Amino acid sequence: MKINLFFLEANPFPSIQRAMFFRLIVGVFFPFFLQSCGDEAKKIRVPAVELYHEAFVAYEDEYYQEAEKKFQVLVEEHPNTQLATLAYLKMGDLNFKRSKWEDAEVNYRMFLTLNPQSHLTPYVLNRLIGLNFEKIIMVFFSLHGISTVIWNRTGLF
Repeated sequence: MKINLFFLEANPFPSIQRAMFFRLIVGVFFPFFLQSCGDEAKKIRVPAVELYHEAFVAYEDEYYQEAEKKFQVLVEEHPNTQLATLAYLKMGDLNFKRSKWEDAEVNYRMFLTLNPQSHLTPYVLNRLIGLNFEKIIMVFFSLHGISTVIWNRTGLF
């Protein structure tokens, strides 16, 4: 059974005309079918190494909010990787720099939970001691009404 289209009968090269016709059909109508197949576009997963590198560069350039978002995406998309564990450490560091003591403590403790035998454990324990010291100092000065300007001039802060 041969399908003859009315405009293909007079053509001396019908196979070329058919090929062009089908390319036109596929090129015009096929993208519409693809768009209507799903309402949500599938999210492409970025490799863990690339996410960590982007987050670390943002951290070093002091774009802390962007770095925190990328570290969080890394932890959510690649939860059981070594880079996700390091992301907790870096999130703790950037929260420490921003004086978000509770968030820093949570991230440092998560790092220790996931990787207790790490060579970075002494560093993390030192940071936990440091952030607890900072919390105690802030509470002490806020309770006693001592101005932080005096504290900053002494060079102790």
